[in-house]
Amino acid sequence: MSNTTDSEKKMALFWQYLLALEEDLIGLSRYIEFNIANYSTYSIELTRIYLSVCSEIDVVAKALSSILGHSNPKNIDHYRMVIMQGFPQFSTLNIQIPRYSLDFTPWNSWGGTTQVNPNWWESYNNVKHHRDSHYPEANLENVLNAVAGLIVVNLYYHKKEGLSQIPVMDVGFDSENISKLFLPIGFRRTQLVSGFSGWGGNVP
Repeated sequence: MSNTTDSEKKMALFWQYLLALEEDLIGLSRYIEFNIANYSTYSIELTRIYLSVCSEIDVVAKALSSILGHSNPKNIDHYRMVIMQGFPQFSTLNIQIPRYSLDFTPWNSWGGTTQVNPNWWESYNNVKHHRDSHYPEANLENVLNAVAGLIVVNLYYHKKEGLSQIPVMDVGFDSENISKLFLPIGFRRTQLVSGFSGWGGNVP
């Protein structure tokens, strides 16, 4: 009989879907160099990834808001209020792509006194509802920020549920479940209790 908890099952589903989306992005990198010079590039494939990633952000952010005590969060504005109250440093987490020397702080606009939604989220809504006039907003820059944003939400869900496989680290995954492209700042490969290698770190 499996000893896997409901929280572990849900986190596994969230994380595996994120990794599947990342594989799509890795495939795209063979055709579009991930470089600031190409940030304005847009395409059908980038649009597909963009819509999928932001839809998943809605799912995971709602789940995170729920376990933070808000039983029925309705939209991104509610998620922002609940998540920032539960994790005041959420907006500061930086996600890097070491292979391409890129880094993102996707939820930075949630910090400070303004606390507005990120530009890439507003662009997502533009593309979702008015694609005919906002198609160019489904560009590489927005897609990379969105994937980084999804990683951040997943990491905080993982932290809140206490699912780390690595002692003294907020977040820890075995080597089969690490991101191939993205790296949260301060994360590193380390040894699991089981003896296998893992990947993890602390989030603020």
